[in-house]
Amino acid sequence: MLLAALFSSPIILAYPIFLVTFGRTSAAVIALSSIFGLIPIIMNTKSAFQQVNPVLLEVGASMNLSRRQMFRHILLPAVAPTIFSGFRLGLTYILKSVLGLEYVVQIGGVGMWLSDAAFRFEVGEVYAGLVGTILLSVMFLYVINRTEVLVRR
Repeated sequence: MLLAALFSSPIILAYPIFLVTFGRTSAAVIALSSIFGLIPIIMNTKSAFQQVNPVLLEVGASMNLSRRQMFRHILLPAVAPTIFSGFRLGLTYILKSVLGLEYVVQIGGVGMWLSDAAFRFEVGEVYAGLVGTILLSVMFLYVINRTEVLVRR
């Protein structure tokens, strides 16, 4: 519940705290974005384990599975879709947060490059940055989807 309240608040307002802690470096952007992206992963993981059908656990117990076998063969396939949904959301939020903070704070990276290109009215560079960001996002989602398929086997 506390995590959901934190997630609904504007996380960017915590940037001054990270600025004091890490200085005006990319470490502040990475730390803040990581927290912003970890919240949906944690919330989905908690929700997934709470919603496992108890019948599945009873079936595993009736088959005398060890704790490791129960986790690997029953729990992991049951919770994988929800957890990987959290990974997809978290990765999207991290990418969006990093680009947005780089754009606003001007400390380097693709976000600053896009900001400079937009300021100079270099439309080609802006589109190149957007296409590159979309391709990076698609690549991340592809890796997450492939990993989910491997885990669910």
